[in-house]
Formats: sequence, C-alpha cells, structure tokens
Amino acid sequence: MVVRNISVLVYNRPGVLACVSQLFTLFETNIDKITIGHGGSPGISRIQIEVSIEDDKLEMVISQMAKLSDVLQVGMAKTGAQTRSFWIVAYSLFITIFGINVASPLYSIYRTEWQLTSGMITLLFAAYVFSVIPGLFIFLQLAERFGKRKILIFGLMAALSGAVCSTLANDMPILIMARILQGLAVGTFICVSSSTLNELERNRNWQTSSLVTAFAVTAGSSLGPFMAGILAQFAPMPTKLPYIVYGGLVILGMIGMSTVKVSYRKAHRVRFHGLNIPKTIRLHAYTAAATSFIAWGVVSLFLSVIPSYLNEWAGKFNFILSGGMIASIFALSTFSQFLFKRLSVMKMMAVGILLLSLGLMGVAATLQHMSIVLLITSAICVGLGHGPLYAGSLVSISTEVADDIRGDIISFFYLFSYTGIAFPVILLGYSAEQIGIETSVFLFALFIEAGALLSLLLWHKTKTEKDGGRMR
Repeated sequence: MVVRNISVLVYNRPGVLACVSQLFTLFETNIDKITIGHGGSPGISRIQIEVSIEDDKLEMVISQMAKLSDVLQVGMAKTGAQTRSFWIVAYSLFITIFGINVASPLYSIYRTEWQLTSGMITLLFAAYVFSVIPGLFIFLQLAERFGKRKILIFGLMAALSGAVCSTLANDMPILIMARILQGLAVGTFICVSSSTLNELERNRNWQTSSLVTAFAVTAGSSLGPFMAGILAQFAPMPTKLPYIVYGGLVILGMIGMSTVKVSYRKAHRVRFHGLNIPKTIRLHAYTAAATSFIAWGVVSLFLSVIPSYLNEWAGKFNFILSGGMIASIFALSTFSQFLFKRLSVMKMMAVGILLLSLGLMGVAATLQHMSIVLLITSAICVGLGHGPLYAGSLVSISTEVADDIRGDIISFFYLFSYTGIAFPVILLGYSAEQIGIETSVFLFALFIEAGALLSLLLWHKTKTEKDGGRMR
C-alpha cells in the first residue's frame, strides 16, 4: 500500500469536507491524516489529505473528486522529501549515463598504445550494451521483489566498480570488463529509474518524468566526454583521472540514494516474463523503437569510430575537440528536445530525419576532404536531429500506454535503442578493416537512410490508424 498526499482546493462552504471524505468511504479507503488551511484567496480553502491507497483507486478518487461542484483543483501534494528524492534519482540516472561515454575521447590513446584496430575500438565501445540488454528484462522485475531503491543502489555500485576497473585497466580485456559493469548500471537505471521518477513526480505525469529521463540521458552523455576531454588535455594521467573523478560523482549519488524514500508492495516471488507488447499498440511501439534505433545508431558513430581517427584528421591528439564534439551533439540534442517539443509527432520525426541525413552527408564529405569544419557541422546536424527523434519517440509511446505495461514498453524501447548503439557500429568497424573506412561509412549511411525512410512511413501509418480509431 502506497502513502499518497492529495491537495484539494475548495470553496469554503458547509458540507464540502464531508463530500470529500465520503469519496474515500465509497472506495473503502481510510484517511490517515487530514489538515485544512487557507487557500490564498477569500472564501477558498486547501485540504491536505494523507492516505494509504493503491494507484488504481487513487486515480478514480481524484477523478471523482474533480467533478464535485465545490472543488476547484485537485492533485498530488509534493512534499519536500518527495521532491528531494525525485531529483536524487534523476541525478543518479544522469551520473550513470555520464560514465558510459567518459572513454570516448580516450579511444585515440587506446588505439595508439594498445595497437587496436577499428573493429576492436567499436567492440570496446559497444561492450556495455551486452549487459544493458539483459538488464532491461530482469531489473524492473527484480525491483518488484526487492524494492526500487535497492536495485538502484546496486546499479550505482556497478557503476563505481566499472570506474575502478577503468582506472586500473592496462589492456583491452580489463577495459571491456569495466564497460560490462557500466552496462549493468545503465540497464538498472534505464528501466527502474523511469518508473521511480514517475512515482515521485507530483501528478504522476508520464510526460514530465519522460522528459526528465530523456534530459538526464542526453545531458549525462554530453558532459561525460566533455569532462574527460578537458582532463585528458590539461591534467596528468589522461587515462585514469577522468575515471577517478567519475567515481567520486558516483559515490555522491550513492550517498543521496541511501536517503531516497520509494514505497513499494513486496512481491512474494519473482516470475520473470517476456516483454508484454499488446497488439493494439504494437505498431506504435515498433515504430518508436525503430526510430530510436536509427537516432542512436548515427550518434554511436561519433562516440566510437570518429574519435579514434580524429588525431589523424587534426594532425595531433586533441582531446578537447573530441570531447567537445561529442558533448555538443548531446547538448544540441537536449536543446532540440525543448525547441521542437510543441511540434506534432510527424513533424518532429520529419525534422529529425532531415537533420540526421544532413549530418551523415557531412561525415561522408569529411572522409573525402579531411575537413574538421565539415565534421563539426555534421555533428551539429546530428545533435539537432537526434533530440526530436529520441525524445519525441519516447514521450509519444510512454503517454499512450496503461500504467501496468508501461515498464515493459519502455524496456522494449530501450532494447531497440541500445541495439542501435552497438550492432551497426560494430559491423562498420570490422568492415572498415576489410573494405576501408570510406566505403564502410557510405554503406552505413545507406542503411540508416533506408531505415529512416521506413520509420517515417510507419509514423504516418501509426497516425492514420490512431485517427481512424478516434473516428470510430
């Protein structure tokens, strides 16, 4: 049973308190605590109700309460502890994602010192995905048994272990182990933090919590490589100090997470199951997931292959350029999420795909002319295109499904997203060893463009079916 705080703004008239209280009686729910105060205007009062209630009953009570003639406004009251917990979870998600791309500006060092091929670099980059994907299936279900806070603390412990292994790494296998540990952390937070943030959000608004999730992911992805690039350029121990700083930030998250209060109803046993994608929303779910696959597939090119070749194009190791370019992609992605959020889904997808296509053309031109200016321009286009494709798809599908299957839908969405991060760029890396980087990037671009066109057609079909359902 979850304790909720409900705030009701009412006209101060005789009988209004009785009407409000009667609703809880109808739903066989006892009020734990009730207080009444001034509502800010003459004749207006605010009723604060603390009640232990299930989510399904809570929604029905609030819905019925809003229909009472003397009720002006009803919603979830946000306590100080709840607000603090919300932002601690958001910070912990941010810092977990922050660590995933700390290594990206350093790939040129690893490539030179460890004699790595382009295929090895892409495998090193994508290794974390192989532990993220299983995590998307199991961690949310484990949270039902052990509680979300414990699972999130486990995720932070995995992130800290990954930071320690990265600091101590002196060859590729140890760094791959570090990446796998980081993947466990990401898999934990991606599926569990989304539902936790929604539970802690005042009005249980999935659009708000989804935007915060998307912002934390893109901001963390941006600032991690930027920090690593600055430290590698100006500070000692370029392959160690960035991970030490990151480990310290994770420890702060662990301290904060120990104070988080998240209610849960303990399941007596965990029954692992596949992802439940109802037939009625299957097209929408596959379309959103495929769009995210494409968006992250292009970004992964800038996180792995391009940083490892950047020193050849720039004529020297330039960690600030490498980290700054990656940071700019995610910073622009974050910016474009807010810039285009008022557009319809179809317009967001069209704008995102256009900008992503221009970015891929810029990468191809960069390989022909070895131009840093062209590379930076293409990074700007990719960043601006990534935002509406990723965030737009996530918000679109998150707000269309029922609470009881939303966790499965989000896990499914991120399953496709992380598949897009790993497998296309691994194929590109190993094909570059056989047919050259230019030809490989050209084929990669053709694959992405074909997928982008298909996703745009699927979005149109999704919209048509949705509009047809409303007419019926």
